Amino acid sequence: MKNVFIVICLFSAMSAHADVDTLIYQPKILSPELKSDLDVAEYKWLLGLKLGQMLPENSDSSSKIGFSANYLIWEQWYATAQIDLNEWQLTPNTTESAIAWSVGAGYSVLQGAAYITDGLTLPWQMYAQLNVGEQSLKQASSTFASGALGWQLSNDNNYAALEWRHFQINDDRLKQLNSDKGYEWSITFGKYF
Repeated sequence: MKNVFIVICLFSAMSAHADVDTLIYQPKILSPELKSDLDVAEYKWLLGLKLGQMLPENSDSSSKIGFSANYLIWEQWYATAQIDLNEWQLTPNTTESAIAWSVGAGYSVLQGAAYITDGLTLPWQMYAQLNVGEQSLKQASSTFASGALGWQLSNDNNYAALEWRHFQINDDRLKQLNSDKGYEWSITFGKYF
């Protein structure tokens, strides 16, 4: 009887040992909690309000405000349209308001999730964007082109983005001042629809 008990214990230990071995060599996949397919809403539009600062070469910085609308075309590609109101320093004592509109395309380069605090992890994306458009300054229009890199953080259907943009404007008055190119930074707050 004693031998039978030892044999049963030995077989139990071997089977338990086999389970432990499989668990040791099986990778554990960690993934965030996902809602069911029925609960996930697919958003195509992003509408945002942009606040920032222009940093043209050889000129003082100025604040700017703008509106942006993005439409998801395919996977990470999206179309964008923007309207901006900004100010240009044409002489040391004179600044003029300008309105600019542009259209372009963007691509979501990287995506991930940012751990904020216990129980709160928010999705983020890094994007690149190219725009072309027209600016109206003191009853004269000129074309411009810009390229941007940005980082966006989302929560439900709200988002905030930090963007750094390089621009170049085809305006003879600004060329004479050597202020026809430069940079701008902006913070955008918006919603997905």
